Amino acid sequence: MNKGDEQVLVIKSEVLFKDGGWQGLKTDNLEYYIDLIKNNCEFKRRGDMENDTSFQQIIPYVLFKYQEKYFLYKYLKKAGEQRLKNDCIIGVGGHINKDDVNPGEDILEAGRDREWEEEVE
Repeated sequence: MNKGDEQVLVIKSEVLFKDGGWQGLKTDNLEYYIDLIKNNCEFKRRGDMENDTSFQQIIPYVLFKYQEKYFLYKYLKKAGEQRLKNDCIIGVGGHINKDDVNPGEDILEAGRDREWEEEVE
């Protein structure tokens, strides 16, 4: 399947940012935002969402630390995401696809688990 045709998890920007906008990693008031996402999310075509600022794509991200070392990897030249080739990435993350989620499963954990399997296992 073409990546642009994937159904990815999104939330309306006006819902997510109703108390003010921010960018990057959100660490404070996390439970509030997790509940907000779970109660207001929907799946939309990734190709339509890439440049649509009225929606935010939800990207779970995991940092992996063992003793005093962090997991880091480098995208190879042949990687699927050409814009990231040769970049070093700390952590694992990616879109949540509709196909990731089974009935009764936590929607955010499903995408995180798939990314973990793809990138680490």
